[in-house]
Order: sequence, then structure tokens, then C-alpha cells
Amino acid sequence: MLTYKLKIINCSDTGLILQMQKDYSFAFRKLWSNLDDFKGNADFISELRRQYHLDSWQFDSLKTEVQAKISQQETSKKNLIVKKVSIEEELAEIKDKKDHESRKRKYKLRKKLAKTIKVLSSDVVFGGKNLLQRISFLSNDKEVNKDEIEKLKKEYHNALFI
Repeated sequence: MLTYKLKIINCSDTGLILQMQKDYSFAFRKLWSNLDDFKGNADFISELRRQYHLDSWQFDSLKTEVQAKISQQETSKKNLIVKKVSIEEELAEIKDKKDHESRKRKYKLRKKLAKTIKVLSSDVVFGGKNLLQRISFLSNDKEVNKDEIEKLKKEYHNALFI
């Protein structure tokens, strides 16, 4: 997602700007998860615009961003499928070889194939995968890491609205 930095020198209503950012972020995720409902459904569009206080320009921008992100995801998935097929072909070529180098190569290819399949089955994570993993790891011992967990949760919450 592309964020435009505006050179705002003076802002009298920062609360309004923050609320607009939150509404736009929520609308982005809602449209992302309900893209099938979006196509040709005027009720869904009007409800989304009303619920998140979007004017026509904001909604058009939102729609364009979601479509760009989806096409980016589809391209990424296609590339991963091509990579998976090439790994499987390479594995099939060295399947019957028993020497040390072939065994080592098969092991590496199997690991690469497993990782590729795992990535293919996963979906988009909003807010940052690494940040969520860090929060989960620290949550194993909540009493010791309480302050750091709260700090990371605030960072994650703020990352959702930017």
C-alpha cells in the first residue's frame, strides 16, 4: 500500500484526520475480504460508503488500491506456482540418484518445496507478519514481557491505520 506524505504545516483538527485514516483502513480491509460481494452490488457499495464516511473520490481510490493489491497477490501466487512446478521437476530428475551431493540437493529442494507450499496456502497479513510473530513469542511469558507486549500491541494497532 502506498502512503502519500502531505506537507501539512498547520492542522486544526487532527482527530478528524486520524478518524479518516481509521475509516479508510477499515474500509480497505472490509472491501478486501468481501470483494465477491462488491462486484455489481450497489447496496454493498452504498453501505460501505455510508458506514465508513467515504465520498466518491475516496471510494474510487479505495477500489483502485484493493484491485491493485489483489492483482499483486495473484501475480505473486502465479510466480510461486511456477516455482513449485520447477522444484518438483528438479526433484523428479534427481529422484533415483544415491550419491551424497544428490541426497543433499534433494533435502534442500524438499525444504524449499515445503516452504513454497506453505506460502501458497497463506493469505495476506495486515499490520506486519513479523510484528505479530514477535507479539506471539513474547506472550509465552506475559508477566516478564508485559511492558514490551503492550508497546508492540500499540505499534501493531498504529500500523493498521497508516
